[in-house]
Amino acid sequence: MAVGGDLCLACENKVRFDFDVRHHCPRCLYQAPVAPSVADTIQASATDTSSGGLCATCTQRAGTDTPAYSRAVAGIYFAPPGDQLMRCFKAQGRLTDAGLFARLLWRNMRTVKPPLPRLEALVPIPSSRDAILKRGMNPAGEIARELAGLSGIPLRGEWLRRTRETTSQKSLDLRSRQESVRGLYAVPVRLGSRWVGLVDDVLTTGSTLEQASGELLRAGASGVVALVAARTLAK
Repeated sequence: MAVGGDLCLACENKVRFDFDVRHHCPRCLYQAPVAPSVADTIQASATDTSSGGLCATCTQRAGTDTPAYSRAVAGIYFAPPGDQLMRCFKAQGRLTDAGLFARLLWRNMRTVKPPLPRLEALVPIPSSRDAILKRGMNPAGEIARELAGLSGIPLRGEWLRRTRETTSQKSLDLRSRQESVRGLYAVPVRLGSRWVGLVDDVLTTGSTLEQASGELLRAGASGVVALVAARTLAK
């Protein structure tokens, strides 16, 4: 760790999420190899989730329902040594790391291909009351605050709220995670036609982002891009 909670270039290169359209699904960021002929032709708009570059799971879901968020961008891999940074940030309250995650995320947001749509607001996933009392902060909120400062995109934390308290999802499988977040979020305002960046700390199954972004769309948002500090290596 370098001065000020930043990383030296060598360490940064070890943890930074390096998106490659030939190997990552542009929606869930899962490492699923795509045929070179398909990858070479993925020039579709960021709003097009029917691209052949989607992994099998996202392709199947797109055929049965409308995915709530269209794209995802991650700052780092949630794998050694990046996972240690995230755990220290959340467990020890190292707020300087929020700036590090935001910087890496912002860099990837600016360089990802195809380019992202113009985002008009950043909305963090709200933590439970118990989690905030335990950590003294909302990790997604701190990352979103730093990201807003870097990008100039307005922070709109009031646009998303929780409807109830829940327990930790760490030990839950996909189906249980989906059930635990069903109806968990609400948007108390009408958003109008604008693209929203939905910010979270770690993307695992995408269940939380699905539910939250679905509510943003129902409130009038034109589209949602998931912006996560870290992506796990498996679903």
